[in-house]
Amino acid sequence: MNSKKESMTSTLDQEWIILIQEAKETGLSVKEVKAFLESNQNKPSDSKEH
Repeated sequence: MNSKKESMTSTLDQEWIILIQEAKETGLSVKEVKAFLESNQNKPSDSKEH
């Protein structure tokens, strides 16, 4: 894996960690987070629309 790809992966991993920590701090359960992610799994993201 090249360093640019590793850096991007590391950044994305950190963003996910922060997102999950914030969800936990606001009182969301693991089940609620999973349900949210699953319900939005097939929706197009903003970046794909442009």
